[in-house]
Amino acid sequence: MEALDGPGRAIATTVIRETEPGRAGSVPRPSRAVLALKPSGRAADTGRMAAPHRLVLIVVAACLTAMTAGILIGHYVIPPPAKEKSSRGGGLYVSAEEADASQAMTNVRAAVPAMEAWNADHAGYKGATLEQLRSQYDYGLHDVDVVFTTRDDYCFESRVGDAVASKHGPGGEVLPQPCG
Repeated sequence: MEALDGPGRAIATTVIRETEPGRAGSVPRPSRAVLALKPSGRAADTGRMAAPHRLVLIVVAACLTAMTAGILIGHYVIPPPAKEKSSRGGGLYVSAEEADASQAMTNVRAAVPAMEAWNADHAGYKGATLEQLRSQYDYGLHDVDVVFTTRDDYCFESRVGDAVASKHGPGGEVLPQPCG
């Protein structure tokens, strides 16, 4: 006896044996039913089910290949910029002198808000020192010297390496020169 699954596909067969073959004088026994499964003809991972998975694998493989090619082309084909170029010339590298000058100007700019806060609290710039500015307003101030302070004026100076930067007065600009 066969059970059918769809158009003519057998999925199970029942086998009935009444006697044991090969025995002389065998006595009929009660029938036993044995259920044997037959494959339906196709695996579970083929056909419509596997197509999206294959597509995902193809897309992932293509992306990895493109990324690898981009890295190799960027690393080996395109030459790195020359080290002689400076930031002013459009390159990526900065000389030590340019870095020192930039750091000195940054140090002076960082001290200005603390000095203006001192002015607001004390009605003038007179008496401000770097230690007082650090303790009361900005502990992170460093590499800046307060050259002079008056009621209406001040001058900061910062030296990093051979570079010098300064700011004279509340309306002045940060310049690459000493106070003077």
